[in-house]
Amino acid sequence: HPLCEMHAAVTLVLREPNEDGLTTAEEGEALNALEDELLADLGDGAVSAGSETRSGERILHFYAPESGRAPSTIDAWVDRHPEYSIRVAGRRDVRWEATAAWC
Repeated sequence: HPLCEMHAAVTLVLREPNEDGLTTAEEGEALNALEDELLADLGDGAVSAGSETRSGERILHFYAPESGRAPSTIDAWVDRHPEYSIRVAGRRDVRWEATAAWC
């Protein structure tokens, strides 16, 4: 995906993390459904680069073209889910360094 030079990290604060900072089975299913919804909303406007759950957070990683619609799509998705505390951070990452540890 050579045109996907922008990294977006969408961080959801877990509502009921276990003692290890991970999800319960029930919350894990809910978060998976939210991620699927966001992926559907983004369509071909972004590429999923994985997710991680740690320290009471689920972090979704995406790459998108700089001039694409991903930021507005993610913002609209966040607005539809006030049940979670969600942070979004984006930066230019041509080399996909934010997710290099998984590759």
